[in-house]
Amino acid sequence: MTALEDLWYEIINPHETYLSGNCRFKHLLSPMGKNWDKLSNTLTEQQKESFEKYGKALNEMYCLAEQVTFQYEFSLGVKLMMEWRSSNSQ
Repeated sequence: MTALEDLWYEIINPHETYLSGNCRFKHLLSPMGKNWDKLSNTLTEQQKESFEKYGKALNEMYCLAEQVTFQYEFSLGVKLMMEWRSSNSQ
C-alpha cells in the first residue's frame, strides 16, 4: 500500500501519532476525566443524556474540522511540491 492509501484507509493517523507522545495532551486528559466524573455525579439521567448528545456532536464537529484541515493541508502540500518541481525542471 502507498502512504496515500494508508492515510485514506486510516492505517496512518497523524494526529494520533502526534498526540500519543504529547505531554501537554496527556496532562489535559486527567483533569478532563476528573471533572467529567464530578459533573456526571451531579446530573440527572435526562441531563446526562443531553450532555452525552452534546459531547457527541462536539466530537463530530472537531473530527470534521480535522478532516477539512487535513484535506486543505494535503492539497497545499501537493501544490507546493508541484511548484517546486516545475521551478527545478526549467
